Amino acid sequence: MTLAAIDVGTNSVKLLVGRVDGREVTPLLHRMQVTRLGEGVDLSGRISPAAADRTIAALKEYRDLARGRGAVALAAAGTQVFRAASNAADVIARARNEAEIEIRVLAPEEEARLAFLGAAGAAKTARVLAIDIGGGSTEVMTGSGEELHASWCVGTGAVTLTERHLRSDPPSSAEMLALAADVQAALEPVVVRAGADTELVGIGGTVSSLLRALRLTSGDDPKEHHGRFVTFPEIEALSIRLSLMTVKEREALGLEPGRADIVVAGAWLLTAAMSKVEARGLRASARGLRHGLLIEMSRSKA
Repeated sequence: MTLAAIDVGTNSVKLLVGRVDGREVTPLLHRMQVTRLGEGVDLSGRISPAAADRTIAALKEYRDLARGRGAVALAAAGTQVFRAASNAADVIARARNEAEIEIRVLAPEEEARLAFLGAAGAAKTARVLAIDIGGGSTEVMTGSGEELHASWCVGTGAVTLTERHLRSDPPSSAEMLALAADVQAALEPVVVRAGADTELVGIGGTVSSLLRALRLTSGDDPKEHHGRFVTFPEIEALSIRLSLMTVKEREALGLEPGRADIVVAGAWLLTAAMSKVEARGLRASARGLRHGLLIEMSRSKA
């Protein structure tokens, strides 16, 4: 049975078409578009018409792609931007009427459960600590197997932090200090710690962008990052290096447009979170919310 899942996020819209066997997802098609739906939401509280137009266009394209690959069902999930924007219902109505897609707005706990379900299998330990850095929020999760034990939703992400603090190119030292203070305050509620029997798994665009940059500089295939383990010093050094570069220099390094401008904020958030949970390193996962949605759908149709 072929199924499709769409993650409608603050920065990007992602499609996954695949087949599911238990917890194993065999991808058939993956697409990602940066539509920046959450652009300006942190300041205005509203999704702009231009951002909504970009996102609806992506959803229409994804609907057709999913149908073309034979998907018998499609689930779309909306995350932090829909929880934060006062006009989110208008965008949901447009998606329903114009793209024939029903966006299910996930509560933070539900988002964490599905992301953990999709990503936990990447870990090499029985207990898993996972972090999913999005454009508008960050989820920190802990559990074992596919069972989520606890989660914390940090109400900020790579897009919101960039819009709040990083206006210079490259960022000034004052901007970076303000960013660091905001990140530390946001992570204060997180109380979980990594241990010898617990591996940290990283999910989302920030992690994939950082792994892409690391693999490019080492001469490896930048697309093959799933399951790779990177140490805290590697992440920390790259975060500092990126903060000293312009957006164009980051793009020249291999970071894609739509990621290069927000990766510094995401990287510093990741570095601070790894320090907070005392993780010696991170295992990257290319799986997450969309995979969790596919697994959930397959079980509901079993």
